[in-house]
Amino acid sequence: MEISDHAYDQIVLRLRKKLKNAVPKADVETVRGRGHILRIYEL
Repeated sequence: MEISDHAYDQIVLRLRKKLKNAVPKADVETVRGRGHILRIYEL
């Protein structure tokens, strides 16, 4: 399945917004030239 760059950016943006108040703490980090990493932090 192929997805456009704009759609991908929107998905990441909305996911970041939802993870802002997540328990346990989580974040989507951008890795230049590679993509994204989902990090989950321990309490």
